[in-house]
Amino acid sequence: MKRTRFLLVGVGVALAAAAGATLTAFAGTSTNTTASLTISSGVPVERSSFSAQDQWLLGIIGETGAIAKIGVREGVSFYEGTNEDGGQCFMTRSGSDGGGLSGGCSKGAAQLGQPLVDMSSICMDPANGDWRLARIEGIAADGISAVGVVDTKGALHTTPVVGNVYKMASSDVPTGARCPGFEARAIVALDDNGSEVFTKSFGAG
Repeated sequence: MKRTRFLLVGVGVALAAAAGATLTAFAGTSTNTTASLTISSGVPVERSSFSAQDQWLLGIIGETGAIAKIGVREGVSFYEGTNEDGGQCFMTRSGSDGGGLSGGCSKGAAQLGQPLVDMSSICMDPANGDWRLARIEGIAADGISAVGVVDTKGALHTTPVVGNVYKMASSDVPTGARCPGFEARAIVALDDNGSEVFTKSFGAG
């Protein structure tokens, strides 16, 4: 049986795991040292608007502050919030019904020092441990126009950032008999000029 988990690209961030998902912090390299996670999009969302199950999830990850809905892309809603220590929280929810919220919170009030929070999911084949980047989605800072996946052959596959969020259409993701997705070498963030301003490289295997 295939398993999936979320990647959350961050710098020096410890995250509380959402139920049913593993959130992992990865360090990336910003080629523009002034780049940070500044988000202009978003509208306030009342906690009461979430289902009881989603509110339970918010409590589990430690989200206690104001929540903003950053945007919707390809049927996925993206949210930002805070925990009691002032740390940032990031959540996604698929579909319009409640009960599908996933996410995590950073510890401490420090602003994430990179322009990308990638919440993509991995498909892993338990038979051999091979994995592929199956869903490419996340939150991008102001000034990021596209996010891309570099495959093991060096080809770049991009998806646009719209209102600080991105999600690659499933039709643009390779299919596979056992584990669909990209054999990924790196995730990159591109600015309005098409220049890479952030790169997260994945190790072999």
